[in-house]
Amino acid sequence: MVVLDIQPVAEIPDLPSCAPGSFEIPEPPSPGTYTLDQLGMGRATVAAKGGTLYVATKTSSQRGEVQVTFTSVRPDPKSKGGFLVQGTYRARLIPAGGGKSGEVVIEVEF
Repeated sequence: MVVLDIQPVAEIPDLPSCAPGSFEIPEPPSPGTYTLDQLGMGRATVAAKGGTLYVATKTSSQRGEVQVTFTSVRPDPKSKGGFLVQGTYRARLIPAGGGKSGEVVIEVEF
């Protein structure tokens, strides 16, 4: 199993919690674009001030949107089974609970 795990490099002011994204990638990873339809299990979450939880998930159902684009993929010579990748990640998170509105967009280049 190959997993793409996006982590913040520093604390984000005014956000109680932020887990930008962790998703299973189809094997073998290769250059191209993956959406929630092609990705395996995973999730992205942001807990905003005031208690609203925003999510993009793929479990037994899908919520929100995720797009991962790999422009370069090569084996990592320092990590057996690991890969060095370049590309972009974009997730549109929606409120997890009813009665809430808005969205959170996460964009990452790696």
